[in-house]
Amino acid sequence: MFYILLYINYYFCMFIAIFDAGSTSTRLHIYDITDDYLKEVSCHKHNEPLNIHTVDNTMINLLENIINLKNNTKLNKNCKNKLNCNISIGFYATAGIREDPNKTQIMDKVKSYINDAIHDDSNKQYIADVKILTGKEEAMGLVDAFEYFNPSADNYMLMDMGGKSTQIVYKVNGNIEIDLWNTGITTKKRILFDSLLDDNLNNSFLDNTLNNKVNLLPNKNDRNIKNITNKNKNTLYGNIYAFSSFADSLKEFNGKSYKDIEASINDKCNTNEYNKHNDISKYNACNDLNYINYFISDILKINKNATINIFHHTDDLYISWPIGKALQIYRSII
Repeated sequence: MFYILLYINYYFCMFIAIFDAGSTSTRLHIYDITDDYLKEVSCHKHNEPLNIHTVDNTMINLLENIINLKNNTKLNKNCKNKLNCNISIGFYATAGIREDPNKTQIMDKVKSYINDAIHDDSNKQYIADVKILTGKEEAMGLVDAFEYFNPSADNYMLMDMGGKSTQIVYKVNGNIEIDLWNTGITTKKRILFDSLLDDNLNNSFLDNTLNNKVNLLPNKNDRNIKNITNKNKNTLYGNIYAFSSFADSLKEFNGKSYKDIEASINDKCNTNEYNKHNDISKYNACNDLNYINYFISDILKINKNATINIFHHTDDLYISWPIGKALQIYRSII
């Protein structure tokens, strides 16, 4: 038994490279997993939304970091004396690509670039996964990431808003409900811009967001995904966690009740200091805050006494679904 365990320990040193192709940019997270411990080695960003015109520059720019990984002595020192040090690649596109009419051509180009990179490096073993994630897959990736850092967590609510989509997860007594919206912080900016151009447009936040909710029905093959009653959701007051745009906008209110957060936002953003003619950056920040506030109040209808926690960074890791996808790849191998 000792020798079997020793073999597993030596073999499973791996790097996992996760591409997060979002609606505003593409990030490459490189994780090192050794002895079941995950840490982020580096994060690289290409500051263009992925589309048919930017896919070549995006892949050339970001894949260089993976190609150079084997030559980086500092990064590879953890694999010294190991039987092998594998690199697994996951490329995952989200809402921006889901709605792109050229998504098939874009993803074919991505696969071609990754295949070329793999074949150019015969000294490494690669496992590649390239796909467009559904909103539900994003949500479950976040669940896996959250529970990696909170293994005993059972009853909680996770709020995750990206540029063009929003995922809300409720977990009560082992059962999970996922609510999805095809709208996000970037969508909000577009709605604002359109309404400024045409006063006759009926683009209220509430109408737009309600109309963009995805009807996600539980599938019998999904793991514990069920509809959870509002009564049970209301038991999660102390276990609500904000991620991504929710966290970015609410970080100064970490650990406060929603009642206090709402009062602070109203007080902060209804002063002349935040008038767009005085300070455009503060004005834009308040636009985001007001949208987040409205989403929590009018869409999610969170109780005023609920506490909202900002779950942003842990051990220098940005907590989001890419960690969950890295863990899923790792667990599929071991």
